[in-house]
Amino acid sequence: MIKNNIGISIAVNTGNNNLDRFNDLVNLGFKHIEFYNKIVRMRFNDIKILKSIVEGKDMTFSFHSMAQDLFCEDKDIANQEYYTLKGEIKLASLIGCSRVIFHINKKSELSVEEIATLNGLVDYSSNLGVTLVQENNQSGIMSGEYLFQIGEQVPSLKFCLDIGHLNIALNKGDVTDKKEFIEKIASKIVQLHINYNNGQNDEHKELDSLSANYFKQIIEIIGKRDVTYVIETKNLEQAKKTLRILNGLLT
Repeated sequence: MIKNNIGISIAVNTGNNNLDRFNDLVNLGFKHIEFYNKIVRMRFNDIKILKSIVEGKDMTFSFHSMAQDLFCEDKDIANQEYYTLKGEIKLASLIGCSRVIFHINKKSELSVEEIATLNGLVDYSSNLGVTLVQENNQSGIMSGEYLFQIGEQVPSLKFCLDIGHLNIALNKGDVTDKKEFIEKIASKIVQLHINYNNGQNDEHKELDSLSANYFKQIIEIIGKRDVTYVIETKNLEQAKKTLRILNGLLT
């Protein structure tokens, strides 16, 4: 039995693609599935098909945006990313996703105008019944404590903690104190991405005995909060190994 708060990303390769991959994950018994638009591009015409697959099933969904250059120095690209994210938020609402997860890859602090834009996107999402969620990066300013400042300036923004990205940020020194960092953003964390790596590259490997202890430390710091744990490994075999560890730790 897979716990309702353990989900899986459609980025996990099942051997099939697109909606066939989605169907595979539904049939495995996962109650929460995250669409990843960079890997399986969702179209407006897919909505009716998706609804027919999940009809009668008690499921929840989230949506991972493919936008990353939201505040790029090139204004044309920045505008493209803004409308990409906005369109994904609308699509997510039509599918029935509760959250949209996105990255900001800007290397410096956000300007006053950019913070206002982010607040506007959060309001747009909220009006559609969707929570906008920023994910920590693996390096740079968007991987560490500056996220706490963004959270203060955009009060309704939530966070997704990718524990693999955090491992790299710790190894590179972009996060110096794991406990302090997590405690600062814990109240805004609604989701975790579960994968692991060598501390250098974003490998999206499974949890093992060593990384299980690392994950256990993280959930002890977060405490008893209503969060969703989304498995985000490269393939299904890795996902199954990770699921066994999650089932054992999330009692």
